[in-house]
Amino acid sequence: MPAKVNAVLEVSVPLPTVPRPPLPAPYLLPRPNTHLPTTTPMAQFFRISIELDAWNVHLSCYGANDVYSHIAFLMVWPIVGIGFTPLIGLVLAILFKQTTLRELRALGRHRGDRGLIDAVLLRYAVPLTMLILFFAFPPVTSLAFRLFEDCTTFSDELGQSQAFLVSSHKHYALECPSDELSDAQSLAWLAILIYPVGTILLCAWLLYLGRAKLLLEEQGTPYTRSIAFLHAPFVPSYFYFDLLELCKKVLLIGFASLIKPGSILQLMVAVLISLLFLVLHLQSLPYRRHLDNMLATTINLSLCVFFLWCLLLQTGVLATEDDTGELSDTGTAVSIMMLVSIVGVLVVTVLLFLMELAAQTATELAEKRQREKWAGCTIEPPTTKWPGEKSYACFLSHYKMEAASDARLLHNMLAKMLRYPIFLDSANLTDLRQLISNGVGDCDVMLVLGTKGLFSRPWCLLEVVHSARLKVPTIIVDIKNSGFDADQSQHYIEHLEEIMGMDDPSSLELLHEHLGSDLTELKVACMAVLTSFNEIGNRQLMWNPNSSDTELIACLQDIIDEMAAAIGTKLEWKGEAHSSLPHKQRKASANQTCSALHLVCNTGEALTEARVLQTELAMRMDRLVSTSSLTGSLGTAVHRAEAVVVLLSRHLLHEPAALMEIYGAVQQGKPIVPICLTGHGYDFKDAQAHLSDLEARLDPGKLAELRQALWGPRQHRA
Repeated sequence: MPAKVNAVLEVSVPLPTVPRPPLPAPYLLPRPNTHLPTTTPMAQFFRISIELDAWNVHLSCYGANDVYSHIAFLMVWPIVGIGFTPLIGLVLAILFKQTTLRELRALGRHRGDRGLIDAVLLRYAVPLTMLILFFAFPPVTSLAFRLFEDCTTFSDELGQSQAFLVSSHKHYALECPSDELSDAQSLAWLAILIYPVGTILLCAWLLYLGRAKLLLEEQGTPYTRSIAFLHAPFVPSYFYFDLLELCKKVLLIGFASLIKPGSILQLMVAVLISLLFLVLHLQSLPYRRHLDNMLATTINLSLCVFFLWCLLLQTGVLATEDDTGELSDTGTAVSIMMLVSIVGVLVVTVLLFLMELAAQTATELAEKRQREKWAGCTIEPPTTKWPGEKSYACFLSHYKMEAASDARLLHNMLAKMLRYPIFLDSANLTDLRQLISNGVGDCDVMLVLGTKGLFSRPWCLLEVVHSARLKVPTIIVDIKNSGFDADQSQHYIEHLEEIMGMDDPSSLELLHEHLGSDLTELKVACMAVLTSFNEIGNRQLMWNPNSSDTELIACLQDIIDEMAAAIGTKLEWKGEAHSSLPHKQRKASANQTCSALHLVCNTGEALTEARVLQTELAMRMDRLVSTSSLTGSLGTAVHRAEAVVVLLSRHLLHEPAALMEIYGAVQQGKPIVPICLTGHGYDFKDAQAHLSDLEARLDPGKLAELRQALWGPRQHRA
């Protein structure tokens, strides 16, 4: 028997099967073939099954034989699941050591990183609730709206008729009108209010509460992290876009199913809705990742193509001329083309994803090789094999305003010497919410770069607290000339609430938000680190970024050896410090090879910044970049460079070497690029006044050195 057309071409997502009560014998008649044909296997292929009966789970096996019981089940199980989310969150928080029962009792309802609200409810319960609603939303919406479809009237041979609400795919039939249908529709109204309407309003309210931080993309809070399910994939200006996606689901799954099911009007509405959201997506491109935007575009486009194909089927364009209910050759070809196009688009999307992933991995590997090649640029340091069990050898905790350049230089050199990843938030952190889990928690050792204001910064303090919780060894490295004083830091920590509350109330508020009102744990952790630093005395680690390359590498070896001792191991070093230039460049250096750039700086003020910039520029140009030397002759490197970069700091023009290098570049007509270093005190008016009266304002010793470099010993004596 030829395949017959489905009486209702549904524009919706199918739902769990409800057993059909038997129809009275007079009404068991064939349904009239009033619709144009398609093949049942072809139509069934495109049905997306997320049904319970797809997994052979039938509610009738458990005594639920009617539609009322079915929709009640679909409404109740998410509510029960949401009710268990706090308990599940509590178990997970304790299992992953993010809190303890003792800490929960101590903190009570107070906010804190290990309290009930932050560690259990916001970290686990709220995200689980969003996930449950995500899965419950489509089936409840679909079944609830189906109960308001038009009834179908059947007639018997005696001319009597009876109307039924029938679902040929769901296998149920409700007499119209009847108490059973009224009860089911009443429950359906409640389901629509709770799920389609209620879920959208709930999500809108949750996003509204965090709108300021989400729109400005400020540092994440426990609350914004808890609703990341809604906003994380989208750019800040479209953080609300998931609400539009929910509206699209309601329109297609719900309201569109009520418009004369199976009619051309219903399909036209579905096509228009799909085109509207396709255009909206193309205009906004709301996702952060380019691949996500591509995937969303292909899905929206496939949906439009599918509905257009359904429209062609319904108009009869693809059917044979006779009334056999079969597709014509053209119809079969068009259907196959539609199928191939949709599947092909998905396959291309997967291939693009794999290609993007491969390209990203290749880029990271190439950058890693470049960084290892050019880090330090003038010296190839000895290397060792770090016996790490975690993703990173160490975490560099630092105050960016005081030690950003030192942290970057340490990151480059440690990675080169250890041949192992080093965690630096500006290099490895894309989401602040992962600072602890992907940062401190995934490192073997934490290095704290000691500067004057380090222990006054809330995030640095939180990093120390979490290192103590996770039992990550913490080592302080004193940055020379940075003003770090362990005794002053201890005094600050002892009187943290008073001093920080007066100087920086917002930082104190941030600490209370993460740790609760009692900061004893923070004080104990910080005092333990500072006390340990004071006790080692002469063995205190010192980082002097302005030292020579040989001294710099010796300092790095001391730091690495101390890191190894902290995890109970000893390292074996390979090789000695030697030139890091490639063989051809090293051979040519004896003949004074040309460098792409030469960086002029005051070695006592900005050598760290120069070394960091030297590494980054050399990586990107794959060319040698030189910098001012502590021991080199005045002006000897400038004439071998193609261009000169001048790093402006407070006392740059007080250094004879810098003045000679700038003078040499001007004399040789080389391009000069000045870069003003933020926070280094350069003042243009003061520099102008200084140069206009150089002999009077320059230190006598440096003036003599400058004259000797300009005119030589004979003229200098004259």
